[in-house]
Amino acid sequence: MIQRVLSALLGVLFLIAVFVFASFLVALALTAGLLAWGWLWWRSRGRVPARRGQVIEGEYREVRDQNYHPRP
Repeated sequence: MIQRVLSALLGVLFLIAVFVFASFLVALALTAGLLAWGWLWWRSRGRVPARRGQVIEGEYREVRDQNYHPRP
């Protein structure tokens, strides 16, 4: 009888320890992900120009030259 109670208590304690460890790992992974995302955002914030609502207009023409060969 005492063996069943102790094993049940030990099982519950082990389950609680597993949940604590798993939540610690999830929190650590989320923190690392947020830090990596913030660092990447900070590094690339000035590289991409903001083109909100801008229209770039231009002209084009077809070149039909038999001697023209584009590079591969």
